Order: sequence, then structure tokens, then C-alpha cells
Amino acid sequence: MPRPLRLLAALLLAAACAGPRGTSVVLKTGQELHGEVRGEEAGVIDLVGMAGEELPLARVHVRAIEGDGPYADPPILWRTVPATSGPLDAAGPGLPPPTSYIRALRTEEGGTLDVGVGAFERADGRRVYLVGAVHIAHPETFAEQQSILDSMDLVLWEGVGGHEKPSEEAMERFDVLFKVQTALKNILNLDFQLERIDYHRGFWRNSDMGLNELQAELDRRNLSIMPNEELVRGLFGTIFKVIDPKKVPRNEQVGRTYRALVAPFMADTEQIFAQAGAEGLKEVLINMRNRKVMDDLAVVLAEPDAPQRIAIYYGAGHLPDMARILVDEMGFSYLGAHWITAWRY
Repeated sequence: MPRPLRLLAALLLAAACAGPRGTSVVLKTGQELHGEVRGEEAGVIDLVGMAGEELPLARVHVRAIEGDGPYADPPILWRTVPATSGPLDAAGPGLPPPTSYIRALRTEEGGTLDVGVGAFERADGRRVYLVGAVHIAHPETFAEQQSILDSMDLVLWEGVGGHEKPSEEAMERFDVLFKVQTALKNILNLDFQLERIDYHRGFWRNSDMGLNELQAELDRRNLSIMPNEELVRGLFGTIFKVIDPKKVPRNEQVGRTYRALVAPFMADTEQIFAQAGAEGLKEVLINMRNRKVMDDLAVVLAEPDAPQRIAIYYGAGHLPDMARILVDEMGFSYLGAHWITAWRY
């Protein structure tokens, strides 16, 4: 039997075969496959079916990996989200969404800077996922985010004036946090989001303000972003007084030390804007752009064949306001959150 036909037969057998169901792979078509997931690499899920046949599946075709296996997706991606009792990722009726989608935690080994993914559901079963970006992180952070985003039917992503992968120049010009992290990239020994995330998906769509629109609003308010070295140095002046970030070689021991110093600042977006005297910038760069995304989302949800699952992939500082709009204005309920480690220190 030719290999394509063998794979088709194995898929049908895996879908129909009774037996242990510790792991279920749910395709976007709704079909459910059973077997053992042995890993995921480069966007391909390694599934071994109930008959022992290897069944490689593209992540972009898979809704969720459910169950208690080591490669199961976080429960907020499952068809039915289980209630949990943890105070940081609790899900259940009446619980409020997180007040911040980025947090710094101390651990026995040192600490972590974590970024959140929040799940919201409407009465018709449609879900919206707010996926927080930190722009620079460890490579495995971006791999986990890519897997979550590729499980969606539609991804609305951040990129001022972009209809393609956002340029580093645009991100640096209009995203204050990105500017800060860009300056710290070598010191922290981390990788760029733009180099690690693959935006080339047919169901990924840019949703952001245009460059001219944003610049006009800044001009109207007499606000300026570039140059903003004063902003960066005001936030991290102690470090920059003794270190030129452009001349620091990448070193993990050094990076870990400085990640521990910087993480508490990055975990408090409000503090970053307040210390920089940039409340006006926050209104334009956060609130106005959020409204653009949510307007786009409302149009999508009004379509007769609206996607079942939509992700919004934006800097973590944007997400609390987006969550408020989803719950207070758009009739969504909060299901829960999943946390991804962005920095270890």
C-alpha cells in the first residue's frame, strides 16, 4: 500500500480504535485521534497511533492535545477547560482575569519572569485568547507561544503599520517596552521575538494602527518617542551608567545576573510609564491601539462564520485593558490563564 494510503488508513484506525485515552489529539476539523504524542518540533506533532503507526501532524491542523501526557497542551486550550484551585491560574465562574499578564516570581533556583495567556469565552462557545509578548525571551518561550498560536483559527498580531511581519524599526519606534528590551538584549542574553516567531500563516492577520495615523495622534498631543534614550536611561540608569549595552558580549552568567535586576521593572508596566513621565504615551501606544484591535475583533465576531478560536498576540502590557473590554463590553467570561516562563534567573 502506498505510504499516503497507509497514513490515511492509520488515521482512520486511530480515530475509531477503542482503548486507553490518556492523550487525545483534536484536529481543527473536530476529528479526535488517540495514541501517544512523543513530542513536537518545528511545527510537527509526533503522534504514534493505536496501531503503532507513526502519524506526523502539522500543528496548524491541530486544535489541542488533551490529557495527562507530558506533551498535552495547557488546559485552557482543551475543549472543556477544567476548573483549578491555584490562586494564580484559577478558572471558574465569577473569577476576574489577571490584573497583569507579566509577573516576576522567586524560585528555589533564583526566579522567573512569566508571561500570561488568558482565555475568554462567549455564550456561543467562541473563544478569544490574549497571548502576551515580551519581545525578547529564551528560545523555548517562543516555541511554546508559536504552538499555542498555531492552534487557533485566527491570530490578530501587533505591528504598527504592518501587513507583513513587523519590522524591528517599527517595533522600536512605537513600542516603549520593546525599545527598553532592545537596548538590553545582549546584557540579558536573550533572543528576539521577531527572529523566533513565524508570522507566515494564512490565518494570521495584522491588527494595529497605521504609522501615519499613530504619528498624527502623537503630533496632535505634542508627544515624541524617538529619540527616547532619556526614557530608557531613566528606567535603567543604574545599569547604563556603568555599562554600554551595545558593547556587552553575550554571556549567560552575566545575562542571568542582569535578568534578575531587570525582571521586577518589566513586571510592572504602569511603573515603567509612570517613572518615564509617559502617561500620554501610554494613552496612545496602549489604549488607542487596543481599541483598534478590539474593533477588528468585533467585526470578525459579527461574521456568520466567525472563527471558533481567535488569539490576540500583543505585548503583555496591552492585555489588562483588552481583558476589561472583552468582559465589560463584549460579553465574554474569563476561563483561566496559563503562564509561560520568558526569563529564568
